[in-house]
Amino acid sequence: MSVIEVAVFAMVLSMTTTPFDCTMDGSDAVACTNGLSASESAPGRIAFSNGVTVHKEPDGRLWFDNGIDVYMDVTGWIQFSNGAEARRDSEGAIVFGHGMRCRSDDQRSARCDAND
Repeated sequence: MSVIEVAVFAMVLSMTTTPFDCTMDGSDAVACTNGLSASESAPGRIAFSNGVTVHKEPDGRLWFDNGIDVYMDVTGWIQFSNGAEARRDSEGAIVFGHGMRCRSDDQRSARCDAND
Protein backbone atom coordinates (compact mmCIF):
# COMPACT_ATOMS: atom_id res chain seq x y z
CA MET A 1 0.00 0.00 0.00
CA SER A 2 1.32 3.41 -0.91
CA VAL A 3 0.24 6.82 0.29
CA ILE A 4 -0.67 7.91 -3.26
CA GLU A 5 -2.94 4.85 -3.63
CA VAL A 6 -4.74 5.80 -0.43
CA ALA A 7 -5.07 9.42 -1.58
CA VAL A 8 -6.49 8.38 -4.97
CA PHE A 9 -8.95 5.91 -3.42
CA ALA A 10 -9.92 8.53 -0.80
CA MET A 11 -10.68 10.90 -3.68
CA VAL A 12 -12.78 8.26 -5.43
CA LEU A 13 -14.69 7.55 -2.22
CA SER A 14 -15.30 11.22 -1.35
CA MET A 15 -15.47 12.92 -4.79
CA THR A 16 -14.59 16.15 -2.96
CA THR A 17 -13.44 19.40 -4.54
CA THR A 18 -11.84 20.47 -1.26
CA PRO A 19 -8.04 19.98 -1.15
CA PHE A 20 -6.68 17.43 1.31
CA ASP A 21 -3.39 15.83 2.34
CA CYS A 22 -2.59 12.23 3.26
CA THR A 23 0.34 11.24 5.47
CA MET A 24 1.72 7.81 6.35
CA ASP A 25 2.56 7.41 10.01
CA GLY A 26 5.14 5.17 11.66
CA SER A 27 2.78 2.19 11.71
CA ASP A 28 2.23 2.45 7.92
CA ALA A 29 -1.34 3.64 8.38
CA VAL A 30 -2.36 6.64 6.28
CA ALA A 31 -4.44 9.53 7.62
CA CYS A 32 -6.04 12.05 5.26
CA THR A 33 -7.31 15.49 6.20
CA ASN A 34 -10.62 14.77 4.42
CA GLY A 35 -11.50 12.54 7.39
CA LEU A 36 -10.57 9.18 5.88
CA SER A 37 -7.76 6.95 7.08
CA ALA A 38 -6.60 3.57 5.81
CA SER A 39 -4.34 0.65 6.55
CA GLU A 40 -3.45 -2.56 4.80
CA SER A 41 -5.66 -5.22 6.39
CA ALA A 42 -4.13 -8.06 4.34
CA PRO A 43 -1.87 -8.21 1.29
CA GLY A 44 -3.65 -6.34 -1.49
CA ARG A 45 -6.45 -5.12 0.82
CA ILE A 46 -6.72 -1.46 1.87
CA ALA A 47 -9.29 -0.97 4.64
CA PHE A 48 -10.69 2.55 5.02
CA SER A 49 -12.10 4.09 8.19
CA ASN A 50 -15.55 4.40 6.55
CA GLY A 51 -15.78 0.60 6.33
CA VAL A 52 -14.90 0.25 2.63
CA THR A 53 -12.10 -2.11 1.61
CA VAL A 54 -10.36 -1.75 -1.74
CA HIS A 55 -9.10 -5.02 -3.17
CA LYS A 56 -6.07 -5.03 -5.49
CA GLU A 57 -5.90 -8.34 -7.35
CA PRO A 58 -2.58 -9.86 -8.55
CA ASP A 59 -3.63 -9.25 -12.18
CA GLY A 60 -4.04 -5.52 -11.49
CA ARG A 61 -7.82 -5.43 -11.22
CA LEU A 62 -9.39 -3.33 -8.49
CA TRP A 63 -12.69 -3.70 -6.74
CA PHE A 64 -14.38 -1.91 -3.89
CA ASP A 65 -16.46 -3.97 -1.47
CA ASN A 66 -19.12 -1.23 -1.39
CA GLY A 67 -19.99 -2.07 -5.01
CA ILE A 68 -17.99 0.55 -6.93
CA ASP A 69 -16.95 -1.05 -10.22
CA VAL A 70 -13.75 -0.03 -12.02
CA TYR A 71 -12.79 -0.25 -15.70
CA MET A 72 -10.54 1.53 -18.21
CA ASP A 73 -12.25 3.15 -21.17
CA VAL A 74 -10.89 3.36 -24.72
CA THR A 75 -9.43 6.84 -24.11
CA GLY A 76 -7.27 5.66 -21.18
CA TRP A 77 -9.41 7.08 -18.37
CA ILE A 78 -10.10 4.79 -15.42
CA GLN A 79 -13.85 4.90 -14.86
CA PHE A 80 -15.51 4.25 -11.51
CA SER A 81 -19.22 3.42 -11.30
CA ASN A 82 -19.80 6.22 -8.76
CA GLY A 83 -18.96 8.79 -11.48
CA ALA A 84 -15.28 9.31 -10.70
CA GLU A 85 -12.82 9.14 -13.57
CA ALA A 86 -9.03 9.35 -13.37
CA ARG A 87 -5.88 9.15 -15.47
CA ARG A 88 -2.17 9.74 -14.99
CA ASP A 89 -0.82 12.99 -16.49
CA SER A 90 2.59 13.62 -18.06
CA GLU A 91 4.03 14.68 -14.68
CA GLY A 92 2.91 11.48 -12.95
CA ALA A 93 0.01 13.02 -11.02
CA ILE A 94 -3.42 11.39 -11.04
CA VAL A 95 -5.99 13.81 -12.48
CA PHE A 96 -9.73 13.47 -12.00
CA GLY A 97 -12.52 14.47 -14.34
CA HIS A 98 -14.08 16.75 -11.72
CA GLY A 99 -11.05 19.08 -11.72
CA MET A 100 -8.92 17.65 -8.92
CA ARG A 101 -5.53 15.90 -8.96
CA CYS A 102 -3.47 13.85 -6.50
CA ARG A 103 0.31 13.74 -6.43
CA SER A 104 3.06 12.58 -4.14
CA ASP A 105 6.47 14.17 -3.76
CA ASP A 106 7.74 11.49 -1.42
CA GLN A 107 6.74 8.04 -0.15
CA ARG A 108 5.10 9.30 3.06
CA SER A 109 2.78 12.08 1.90
CA ALA A 110 0.41 13.01 -0.92
CA ARG A 111 -1.71 16.06 -1.75
CA CYS A 112 -4.97 16.28 -3.64
CA ASP A 113 -5.95 19.73 -4.90
CA ALA A 114 -7.32 21.62 -7.89
CA ASN A 115 -5.85 20.66 -11.25
CA ASP A 116 -4.81 24.14 -12.42
